[in-house]
Amino acid sequence: MNTDIGALMSGVAALVFAGLQVRRVIIDRREGEKMGKGKKEKPEEWPTKKKLANLKHNWSLVACVLLTITCLGFVIIPQVISKPLVIGLTYPQDGSSVSQETTVKGYATRELSSEQHLYIVVEYGELWWPQYSEINIWYSHTTKRYEFSTPARIGKTGDFGRGFTIRAILVDSPIHQRFQSWFEQNVITEEWLGIPILEVNQWGKVQSCASITVTRQ
Repeated sequence: MNTDIGALMSGVAALVFAGLQVRRVIIDRREGEKMGKGKKEKPEEWPTKKKLANLKHNWSLVACVLLTITCLGFVIIPQVISKPLVIGLTYPQDGSSVSQETTVKGYATRELSSEQHLYIVVEYGELWWPQYSEINIWYSHTTKRYEFSTPARIGKTGDFGRGFTIRAILVDSPIHQRFQSWFEQNVITEEWLGIPILEVNQWGKVQSCASITVTRQ
């Protein structure tokens, strides 16, 4: 279940429970007042019993409020204090010269959700070339963050001196499936035609997280 939907459902459930408890308190108070009217009690007993009834109802209301706050806190607070997702590229250096076959390295500040797919794409002329399928990340105890490393092919054989952009992008599942189909098709045809960026944006949701420019050696 999506985290946002789970948080919403948990919050609604807590509010509904608190509302039912408040309703129960109100009903009990009304029933108590009705029963009290039908009883013959000594006048000196009225203030004491009234104070006890009010104290009971007040504590019930306080308990409902505290329960609601606790339930919402368990869901909302972890999301508020969780680290924002930041993805960066550490290699190659921005503005450097690279060979056709290179390695792209980077990091992420936290794990990705099941709906987020990380790709490295090489950009040239409003076209994208996804590199070696989806990127897997792992946690480094040395740097205390998640890291990734993937091979990348920059341009064609005769592209010496040409500038390219290397991007780390997050895509949703529909685009991920399209990229997988693109890989499977080009493995067979060996054409490796670039994908228009405008076309990728029409497939689903894509977020450009980090980019560097390099020059082919």
